Amino acid sequence: MRHIQAFIAMPFNPVFLPVWKIIKKACEKNEIMPVRVDQLAQVDDIHKTIFEEIEKSQIIIVDFTGDKISSIPNPNVVTEATHAKELKKNIVILTQSTDALPFDWRTHRALVYQNNNAGLEYLSEVLAENLESLKRAVSHEVKEKNKQSILHFKKSLARYSNDIYEGEIKDGKRNGYGIFYYLNGNQYEGEWKDDKRNGYGIEYKHDILNIYQGEWKDDKRNGYGIEYSFDHLTYEGEWKDDKKNGHGIEYYTNGEKYEGEIKDNRRNGHGTYYYANGGKYEGNWINGKKL
Repeated sequence: MRHIQAFIAMPFNPVFLPVWKIIKKACEKNEIMPVRVDQLAQVDDIHKTIFEEIEKSQIIIVDFTGDKISSIPNPNVVTEATHAKELKKNIVILTQSTDALPFDWRTHRALVYQNNNAGLEYLSEVLAENLESLKRAVSHEVKEKNKQSILHFKKSLARYSNDIYEGEIKDGKRNGYGIFYYLNGNQYEGEWKDDKRNGYGIEYKHDILNIYQGEWKDDKRNGYGIEYSFDHLTYEGEWKDDKKNGHGIEYYTNGEKYEGEIKDNRRNGHGTYYYANGGKYEGNWINGKKL
């Protein structure tokens, strides 16, 4: 009986069907139950189901390859991988290009493969070997029968000045996981500590069509995070006190991008600007201007 579960975070594009078959075969070879959310029989709340399945899984297999084999990973995959990382899960990283790895994942070991016969044969072998090793590592921590445990949140409803909070409360304050619905239509879903956003969370600003998913500290964006505006990726990298600070990548609507050091939302330090015509500038910047 299978008692180890692996959650598969990967694009659902049909071009990845051969990859999914290889992953499924490698899991079944090691008597590991592969779970992909789009393969489940019935999903009422897909976001909740994803978090629950990640929580139940001992192994997470993540394919960071972009939907169009681009250097931009699927945002849903990044969200799922980041949540698994927060839970300290055993993660196996796959990609067809190391350029697709988000900044804070580039120091992690990844299985790089090509989506062709030779590449898939290689992936089949190395993935099965990796899963065999992981299975031995986690087998002593799980029981013979999968408990199918679901993360149950101690939920309650509380009103804050016409806003609505649904989630965990401790000592009269928002602590743990919860969703805050703001009166203006904005929303935050993620971790809380002492009534402040702390840990991993996603903020939806419907009034300006902006989404941030990443780390928080004391109600401010701090740590690694990704920002989207008007349904396209605009920034991935480090934040400090609600501002872009550290190493990051800015994406522009004209197809150009900047990768390098940023301070207080401006290009500062060493970085490379990639132009849409294929050219680039690499050098130092001060307050957004080239030296």
